[in-house]
Amino acid sequence: AKAGVQEGGGHIPALCDETVEKMIAPNPDGIYVDGTFGRGGHSKAMLAAMSSSGKLHAFDMDPEAIKVGKELMAKDTRFAIHHAPFSSMRKVLKSLGVLPGSVSGVFLDVGISSPQFDDTTRGFRPETDGDLDLRFDTSKGVPAYEFLQTVPHAELVR
Repeated sequence: AKAGVQEGGGHIPALCDETVEKMIAPNPDGIYVDGTFGRGGHSKAMLAAMSSSGKLHAFDMDPEAIKVGKELMAKDTRFAIHHAPFSSMRKVLKSLGVLPGSVSGVFLDVGISSPQFDDTTRGFRPETDGDLDLRFDTSKGVPAYEFLQTVPHAELVR
């Protein structure tokens, strides 16, 4: 398997063991945040290391990630997925009664996720054929190819 890819094409989360060891192991009863859920690799490892009283809130913008998160949420009551950017975590958590200062750790694996990069319909790989979409949240806005067909030339080059 090539680096970053498991047998069968699944993504291997970067520094997963180290994340769990440094962040979760010192306080398995804590409240944690995964600000970039993706396909849940880090969240699943974090949950495996947490006690039954620990809580994990995850955030993502990608509808495919939210679908995976909802499946995990149905299996594990310690977990909640939020279809929102991680920049909204303070507001979202406050609305759920999670007080400022009560979160034990926040994890962010920023950048594009392998499943987004590998999905030719998303348009993130220039060497593959497919629509030029370029949105992390495909439920909002317009794909780049639509924008490029309608934007006035003067606005595009300014």
